[in-house]
Amino acid sequence: MAASAYFDQIQQIYLAYLGRPADPDGLAYWANQVDAEDGSLSGVIGGFSASAESDTLYGQLTTDQVITAIYVNLFNRQPDAAGLAYWKQQLDGGAVPQAQVALAILLGALTSDATAVTNKLTIAKAFTAQVDTSAELSGYGGSASLDYARSFLKTVGADAASLQAATNSLSSAVAIATGTQTTPTTPSGQTFTLTAGVDTINGTASADTIRSTLDGAFSSGDSINGGGGNDTLVVTGASQISTSGITVTNVETASLTTGGTLNVDTTDWTGLTHLTTSSQGYASVTAGSSTVINATVENMANMDLTFQGGSDVTVNARGSSSAQIRIGDDVTPTGAVDVTHIATEAISMGTIVVAGGTTVHVTQGAENAVNTTARLGSVHVQGSADTTSVIIDNAAAVTATGLVAGVSKSDVRIIDGSQGGNTPGTITDITINNYTGAYIVDNALTHLTLKGGSGNIIIDNSGLDTPTNTTLNLSVNGLTGGTLDDADIYQTLNITTTGTASTLANNTFGGLHSLMLNGDQTLTLNSTTGLSAIQYVTVSGAAGLTASFGSAVLPTIDASGTSGNMTIGLTSAGTIDYVGGSGIDTLNVISGSGAISTGAGNDIVNVGAINGLMTIDVGAGTDRINLTAASTSATTIAKVTGLGDGDIISFAGALGGAAEVSVQTSFSAPVTTQASFQAYLDAATAGNGSVNTLLNWFQFEGNIYIVQDTSASATFSAVHDSVIELTGVETLSGASIASGVVTLHTVLG
Repeated sequence: MAASAYFDQIQQIYLAYLGRPADPDGLAYWANQVDAEDGSLSGVIGGFSASAESDTLYGQLTTDQVITAIYVNLFNRQPDAAGLAYWKQQLDGGAVPQAQVALAILLGALTSDATAVTNKLTIAKAFTAQVDTSAELSGYGGSASLDYARSFLKTVGADAASLQAATNSLSSAVAIATGTQTTPTTPSGQTFTLTAGVDTINGTASADTIRSTLDGAFSSGDSINGGGGNDTLVVTGASQISTSGITVTNVETASLTTGGTLNVDTTDWTGLTHLTTSSQGYASVTAGSSTVINATVENMANMDLTFQGGSDVTVNARGSSSAQIRIGDDVTPTGAVDVTHIATEAISMGTIVVAGGTTVHVTQGAENAVNTTARLGSVHVQGSADTTSVIIDNAAAVTATGLVAGVSKSDVRIIDGSQGGNTPGTITDITINNYTGAYIVDNALTHLTLKGGSGNIIIDNSGLDTPTNTTLNLSVNGLTGGTLDDADIYQTLNITTTGTASTLANNTFGGLHSLMLNGDQTLTLNSTTGLSAIQYVTVSGAAGLTASFGSAVLPTIDASGTSGNMTIGLTSAGTIDYVGGSGIDTLNVISGSGAISTGAGNDIVNVGAINGLMTIDVGAGTDRINLTAASTSATTIAKVTGLGDGDIISFAGALGGAAEVSVQTSFSAPVTTQASFQAYLDAATAGNGSVNTLLNWFQFEGNIYIVQDTSASATFSAVHDSVIELTGVETLSGASIASGVVTLHTVLG
């Protein structure tokens, strides 16, 4: 059989897969290959699928987009759901090359689709036949040339008029595609205007504009084929827009602006890449997965705004309505979602619901009058398998006054659509600004930024038999309450404080081992009872921490790397060591034992009922030790180093049940010539017969001890009397006393 007998089959593959007429050399080459292989098309199929042109057209597309492009090449329409699902299964299985799928789709065409294929093949074969001079043969092959030929074939559909129009302009199209024309390479497109009747518009191979200023924009039965080029549909001034009953193909950009409501569904339109709408009161917009949606709605009515499908979706809505804004709850968008809602009056704004999107960004604000309050809407985000980040950027809460417009906050709910059934989620980054409460279902969350929150932050990160993400990086700014809770999965919490100081009611991360705090603001934890497994607390930068820890498993709090202020309560049956930085450290040792080093700064250590050895190094600065309870024994006492001129030791809170404080103004001579430490204590607390407390001191084994006597006993009485060791101090000469407070003026040692 002659090779020419296979020309039609080769032309079909060019049309179906590459969307253009064959070049004569390629047609002859592949026909000879098929003839040499006794009619087998496998070599052609493989060659087309592996070609550089195939990679250019389809290399960056998803399977859905590849199938859609083939349908548009052949039929000028999107694939139906069943066809898309079937061919997707074939391609994703890897057993069928893309070019073979394209040919199979062509050969399976029925009714009007078959007519469209026949018309396109007629023009494609005529086009190839006209490429017959040496200049045309050499000119038909570059990317611009082939793209123009593809655009030209798109003007042909199932209707006879499109075939006739293409036939009439064939010679010009070949000349333009091959670069042999005498007119400009990209001729100007035409402008078509819709009428009040039923219109059939067939655009040229260039960039055309189709316009409508009609009331209602379209007539049912309108058929618009933009043809080749980058075509634009522009609708302006209409009172209401509905796309029901119209057919649009090969129009890449549509701009629909109306002074009324808008109901648009472009899922059956082919070739549409950008859809811009502007309406008053209401909008319902649905588009295919490859269409960018940019919608504006002014003066929202009391009807929910709905936006379905699309790729990137941007919505800007304003008004005084409490209606909802719903995006993707029926058909999810495939790209980024960006929603802005601004209230223009003091209303309770409706819920914003977003499903899907690769990234989601929601912004809410208000422009209500002074002395009134607008309530921001709740935000509910349901992620898809492609969603990676969510940003909720609400306006800050403001209390209304005669000069100020008020704003109140609402809750946020974010669900990772991939979470569940032991499947890791996909949302790794979440930012929430200004909220009353936040509920997050996500086992992939690694970065959480919170600002202006007042309620609980609940993170359900359960769902995996073996959790893969055990670290959360948290940034906080101006939080005023709420409990931070997870499913006891996170083991490391890295907190960065920014902006203004933050407060949390509690942190109930029951699996948390390490709390790492950094930044430039103070974090206050009103309770740490939820940190039942905490083992390490580290503070650095300029961050400060206010918290009380009572866990017996927390061995060390290391704040040596921070210049921020620390206010720490310590209550433990075990030992807790504390290392301070250069800021002001205020430590409340309710009970426990350990080693405390306050570092630089004017620090305060309140020492309560310690139950073991407690060493305190006050470091540089003017420091103060407050004894807030009597010594539990003669040996479980605080031993203080680093004391200097101006440092203070106060016994005023350690009365041990006595009714009177000390009225001494200076120390007497030290107690001397005792045989043992206990004897020194007894001699120092022998009393003078008065009801007042007394302070005495003595030197023992190179250290100074100050003793407060509050009991009637003539010897040291635990739980009534108090004692503190000044390690390395040789004398208290020059120290002053006032109501049980000792100020050191000269310390030697």
